[in-house]
Amino acid sequence: AAGAGDALSRLAADASSARSAVTTSATAGIRALVMSVGGVAILCYLSPQLAGATLLLVPPVAVGGRTFGRRVRLAQRDVQDKLAEASSASEWALGSLRTVRALGCERIEEDKYTQRLGSAYRAGVGVWLQQAVFEGGLSLAANASIVVVLGLGANQVLSGAMTAGELTSLLLYSANVGFSIGNLSTVYADAMKAAGATSRIFDIIDADAADTATTLSAEEAAASAALPKKKGGMVEQLMTPPALPSLLPAAREGSISEASYFVDSAAEPFVEFDQVHFRYPSRTETPILRGLDMPVPQGAFVSICGASGSGKSTIASLLMRLYDPDAGSVRIRGTSLRDVDTRALRERVTLVPQETALFSGTIRDNITYGAGRYASDEEQLAFAAELAGVEAFTGHLPKGMATAVGDKGVQLSGGQRQRIAVARAILRRPRVLLLDEATAALDLQSEARVNAALRRLQQDAGTTIISIAHRPSTIRAADEVIVLEHGRVAQRGGYDSLLADADSALNRLLRNRT
Repeated sequence: AAGAGDALSRLAADASSARSAVTTSATAGIRALVMSVGGVAILCYLSPQLAGATLLLVPPVAVGGRTFGRRVRLAQRDVQDKLAEASSASEWALGSLRTVRALGCERIEEDKYTQRLGSAYRAGVGVWLQQAVFEGGLSLAANASIVVVLGLGANQVLSGAMTAGELTSLLLYSANVGFSIGNLSTVYADAMKAAGATSRIFDIIDADAADTATTLSAEEAAASAALPKKKGGMVEQLMTPPALPSLLPAAREGSISEASYFVDSAAEPFVEFDQVHFRYPSRTETPILRGLDMPVPQGAFVSICGASGSGKSTIASLLMRLYDPDAGSVRIRGTSLRDVDTRALRERVTLVPQETALFSGTIRDNITYGAGRYASDEEQLAFAAELAGVEAFTGHLPKGMATAVGDKGVQLSGGQRQRIAVARAILRRPRVLLLDEATAALDLQSEARVNAALRRLQQDAGTTIISIAHRPSTIRAADEVIVLEHGRVAQRGGYDSLLADADSALNRLLRNRT
């Protein structure tokens, strides 16, 4: 099965090999064939005996070319497969760059791509070495045939049966025939290399969609027996990303005994935006944040809401240090993020974006992605899956957590993908958890379950949770609501107290949305 990166590789690199075979190799093959046939005809006319000596080259070259062609076809397909794996890795990493950077997994993706590209390089070197040996053998055979013709021709010259000029002509034509036959074998080998590459294209063209459909459980099959059959999508099974030694802090001992349902904004801030101004580099004429002041106490659960363009998602990007502010400062525990190691920051601050980025692996692979030492902790994995509600649907799957999600998670619903993203964040045990419309794809029941999980994470681990939301149910779940207008904090306070004020910024926002 093929993913997007693999399909792109087939349509680019493999198609290029096919084009080369049809153009360059085909032209060279026709030229070599004409020269071989013409040269043999002239040799037969000048001296049938010496022509026969030259044609002794044909059987070993034909056998060698056929044997080599078979081997190089399989080897070239292996090269193309490995190049496709590298292409798939880079395609996912670049397409999900925000998630990769936010999880601090740049080195993982770099190592993955390097490993796969190195594997393709080694396979390619193997093909080149085989071709070098084969072509060296062809040159040796062609030169040997010339030596044989020279020896036989010299005897005929000494006996007076042939002149020196005729022998010279025979040698030239013999050399021409020998190297033309060798070129034919080389062209055949190139054609087999192209066949190995183009066979991957025809795998897509000739693929039976039923072969790539998801296997249903007995209950699912019975329930869908009366429904029209739908074709499945392509699924690429990728290897699990290599593990990277984690710098995550050890889990905190004990837990917070009482929930902090009231957030005192005057408390010493844990996360602080101090007079932050910001414009995106591609839109310097449009200010996004205009002197934003926003302290967030440690262990708080706050919800940030506002109209489109008010700067909600920008806050998450700045806190992950995907960008630096133009002016002002973003601080954690009084330390500017400019003075914090970026990798260490992203190991302690985790972002769950609205658009979940999953790679073509299993549910387990995607949850443990970037989790460091917690990736092999079965107890923590089960805990994170339970809190995020992943177990609610994996329990009905035949392979459970080992179920393949498909290319970019296409075999899962939007809500299931979002639960996996939340479980991934919980497993990392972050000090600060950012949710950028993370529950937008969930139904109300699933959202309530995720919110309960977040509350438990806040209580037991002391995690500071900053939720960027627009749904009233999501906004209500937080301890405090921060309403943004034009890149500044327009109002903040408890949801009920803000809602009770008919002229509050929150009420204006909700009225505009309805």
